[in-house]
Amino acid sequence: MPTPVSWPLWVPTEAAGNAVGVATCVGTAEVFSVAALKIESVYTLYRTTVQVIFNRPVKMTADVTGALYLANYSLEGATIESIEQVGNQEVWLTTSPLDVGTRYTLSVDNVEDSLGNPISPS
Repeated sequence: MPTPVSWPLWVPTEAAGNAVGVATCVGTAEVFSVAALKIESVYTLYRTTVQVIFNRPVKMTADVTGALYLANYSLEGATIESIEQVGNQEVWLTTSPLDVGTRYTLSVDNVEDSLGNPISPS
């Protein structure tokens, strides 16, 4: 199992829009290319939207190895309701409301880059 990497997860307050949370992302790639597929960053854009940016283009499909397949994501302490594609390296996850000041753990499994190289299961 890969070692978790801590990522800042910004949950804006309603009044100030300031950062208050942290997410932990897990994933490594088993690839033979120069740059391994990994999560580059994770942020909350709103209390119900999490931005996930990969370091390279990913397979933007809704099948089991695609970045748009809901079952490939889990967010400990919250529910992921839907996924939206934003470019070829970024998705937005619509979630149940995230609590200000709470630490969440995002896991991403089975997603492949555009060349078919997978992120290792978390």
